[in-house]
Amino acid sequence: MIYKKDTIYALSTLLGKSGVAIIRVSGPACFEIGEKYNFADKMMSNRLFRHNLYSLIDASLIDECMIVYFKSPHSFTGEDVLEFHTHGSVAVIKKLLSELSTFESVRIASQGEFSKRAFLNGKLDLSQAEGLAALIEAETEMQRLVASRQMAGEQSSLYESWRQKLVKILAQLEALIDFPTEDIPEEILAIAAGEISNVSAAIHKHLKQTNSAEIIKRGIRVCIMGEPNAGKSTLINSIARREVSITSQIAGTTRDVIEVRMDIAGFPFIFYDTAGIRESGDIIEKEGVKRAYAALEDADLCLLVVDATSSMPEKLINHIAAVNKKYKIVRNKMDLVANLSEDCDGLINVSLLGDDEKAVQLIISYLEKHASETFTPAAEPLLASERHRILLSEAISYLDAFNLSYPLDVSSEYVRMAATSLGQIIGKIDVEEILDTIFSSFCIGK
Repeated sequence: MIYKKDTIYALSTLLGKSGVAIIRVSGPACFEIGEKYNFADKMMSNRLFRHNLYSLIDASLIDECMIVYFKSPHSFTGEDVLEFHTHGSVAVIKKLLSELSTFESVRIASQGEFSKRAFLNGKLDLSQAEGLAALIEAETEMQRLVASRQMAGEQSSLYESWRQKLVKILAQLEALIDFPTEDIPEEILAIAAGEISNVSAAIHKHLKQTNSAEIIKRGIRVCIMGEPNAGKSTLINSIARREVSITSQIAGTTRDVIEVRMDIAGFPFIFYDTAGIRESGDIIEKEGVKRAYAALEDADLCLLVVDATSSMPEKLINHIAAVNKKYKIVRNKMDLVANLSEDCDGLINVSLLGDDEKAVQLIISYLEKHASETFTPAAEPLLASERHRILLSEAISYLDAFNLSYPLDVSSEYVRMAATSLGQIIGKIDVEEILDTIFSSFCIGK
């Protein structure tokens, strides 16, 4: 059923000078707007047409624009939709928005309302809506790919298939409860228990995959750590190719965590330049060290920068290993060390001073390799968000609690709650369909 309410409008492109701006209108008043502006006779669904738009207020020419009409239900929102493609003039945009506000049945859209109407009208489910939001926010190629897969319904199809299996099982159990016979068929109960076990195992396997999709959405966090004056700030400046952090021969220059975002080979990275790790009586420096350790806790990867002329910071290495963080040692100032091969000990050996492009490429190549091996999404549908993870975990807990030694109405309730948890991911929670499944197996005259 089409969700009908008042007509809404909004600017769908950014407000500012541009070649083209798009103002979108959705709702039952689209035809009324067409009549008022004398283009109703041109409104053929999915056809773009040119029209001179004159003001209803002062009769002045607003713009020579292109207009496209999408007839319900064949539109993004599932309602009648108009799109005004005007020149990207701020004055034109403001004038047309002002004109639309004069219609009694038309109001400005609230945030996300076009997508909300699309969901309510069944044009996309909740998971796809989340994918659309992620696609709009995407800044790197990998973020685009992940969001596109979610918007295309990969997760939705998988979760819906599990939910449908549970709905079918629930319908059978409900039939046994509501229409009991003298003996409950044991084979039906055995089949139901087997199907529930299979769905539970599939969800368990799905949850074991790495949360690569979620990490790609928010960025791969890289914590740059090391002792004072090891070259951490020089490293982040070299990677970013600009002066991000202050560098100095004076140890302890960096006191806070400095954040830099970058796109490397399509992967989003967030680098954190942290304070040098050492014992200090300085209150500010101690706070900087505390924040460095906090950044490590949140990181997906640690680049540990060490001074090649000094001994290895074993205490810091042990701490990084103790908190179970993946790390790579970057041995800096190699120009000051004689007779040490470039690839010794499997470390990244560099000299970061002097704009050493080879050194920077060694580090970037490692980051690219690590990202592609660790965070490239698998072929199977992705686990896209923490919300999905929580609801899938809920479903498993209910399925694992299913036990035929309990009364049948109790056992069926666990199946119902598991199906509801799956339904909440995609926005499908329909009690009526369980009844439909039950009675669809009856003959017509029954």
